[in-house]
Amino acid sequence: MWVWDLRRRTFTRLTRDEGPEQHPIWTPDGARVVFQSPDGMASTAADGTGTIEAVPNSERGSTPFSWTADGRLVFDFVSPDGRDIRVAPLDGSSPAETLLAGAFAEQRGTISPDGRWLAYESLESGEYQIYVRPFPDVDSARWQVSTAGGDHPRWSPDGGELFYRELSSDRLMAVAVTPSGAFEWDDPEPLFSVEPYLSGNARDFVVDRDDQRFLFKRPVQADTEESNRLVLVQHWDEELKRLVPVP
Repeated sequence: MWVWDLRRRTFTRLTRDEGPEQHPIWTPDGARVVFQSPDGMASTAADGTGTIEAVPNSERGSTPFSWTADGRLVFDFVSPDGRDIRVAPLDGSSPAETLLAGAFAEQRGTISPDGRWLAYESLESGEYQIYVRPFPDVDSARWQVSTAGGDHPRWSPDGGELFYRELSSDRLMAVAVTPSGAFEWDDPEPLFSVEPYLSGNARDFVVDRDDQRFLFKRPVQADTEESNRLVLVQHWDEELKRLVPVP
């Protein structure tokens, strides 16, 4: 796992294990990175120093996803019945608390910026839909926000919008919500197609802090030679002259 420094334009290697290490998220202060490892969740310093530390209360298949206002980690947990949503402090000072668990998958839980709402995707209707519940009292209410299937919920930085992928059309949808008071929302509005970008992984896109851009991870085809090659072209002008000769 690597970190790219936008200002210095350099890479820093964070991990060196052979097993899969994926789905990283920053801690709220930006000092560490939490990620899924073969044996559960782990964390490491964002500058690549120090040692990798196992995250307490996590087991194989646990996937970090978001943070509460008081700094607790919200993560997916693979249970015998499917996928549940749990929350726990990163330092293990108290046990993990199950937020949602049922006989169907409930996953990708993300807390609104003001800490009042939990958005997530659930398979309870037979197809994935986006739901919102009050947080932390998740059993007090529940609202279905998506209308034609949905996954990958993300809040805007100011909490005024909720984004998700509409499964029936592969479009990114935007739902305007009330930033305070009771939870109210408008009909979903389509933004653009995300068919080339979302592969179904835990964190295929993020919303930029300026609320004007999205960063997507574009999947590659693993069965093609080009998917795993990095090509460096030197003296490209000579190659151009060879391919397109001019008098």
